[in-house]
Amino acid sequence: MLDERLVIQLTKLGLTYSQAKVFLTLQILGKSNIKSISNVAKLDRANLYRTMSQLQEIGLVDLFLGKPNLYSSLSIDDALEVLLRRKKEKFELFLKITEEVRKIGSNYRQKVEVKDNFFEITAAKQGQIVTLKKVFLSAKKTHDGVITCFNYIRAMLNSEIRCIFEKSMSKGVNFRYLIYCSSKEEKLEALRLNNKYLSAYSGSMKVRFLDSLPEVIFAIVDRKEVLMHTQPPPNWSGSPCLHSTNICLISVIQKYFDTLWEQTAIVNNPEKGYQKSYKEIENENKIK
Repeated sequence: MLDERLVIQLTKLGLTYSQAKVFLTLQILGKSNIKSISNVAKLDRANLYRTMSQLQEIGLVDLFLGKPNLYSSLSIDDALEVLLRRKKEKFELFLKITEEVRKIGSNYRQKVEVKDNFFEITAAKQGQIVTLKKVFLSAKKTHDGVITCFNYIRAMLNSEIRCIFEKSMSKGVNFRYLIYCSSKEEKLEALRLNNKYLSAYSGSMKVRFLDSLPEVIFAIVDRKEVLMHTQPPPNWSGSPCLHSTNICLISVIQKYFDTLWEQTAIVNNPEKGYQKSYKEIENENKIK
């Protein structure tokens, strides 16, 4: 029986699904003929012969001529070395091509005049990260934002995203983040990661917690530039962003943020827990 989890992991290293199944089948059977491999891998002969040729070309399978022909695979350790080498070679080629395209593309690059008071819908998902990075790193004094706890924790654990915060804070940028967490455990984990990674910089990262899921996820940089997701929580992640420097829009959003900030709890050290919000205190008083 093939381990489906291992098949999936091998596809992440560059093999197709069929290639991964055949390779693992040979790991189980050892030196075998096409008929035996086909029975275990559950592949038809035509597909199997094609897959075998591909694995031989990669260097993971050896062919032993005879009647019948037999096939044998490299050990797992040797196969991983081959796959990692292929990944490295592809990555180096990718970097080389990228540099060539950048050099050639510089001849076609248009001069884009950035105007004040603009409204822009950014690309979604991966393309959006480029815009977010540029805007966040442009901060000189302040950065205010609203986010969910799950995504804040994920950002702190992602070295590339965390680096954006670290670079900004090393310049003295002061952050204020309002975070919605679904449990006390999430709150304490957010605080722990905040103290672990961001407490040693000249800038500050102040965190307060929301009592309910926010209506919108956004960030305001230096009180003059805003990025706001066009989809509300909980399905906001990866949605396009409204990017704007419109002073009226920013004024409204900044006042909305400042109001929420004043109404939420001031966070303490994670070992001591966190202060209760005004709503939590009011609810407790009502019960009493």
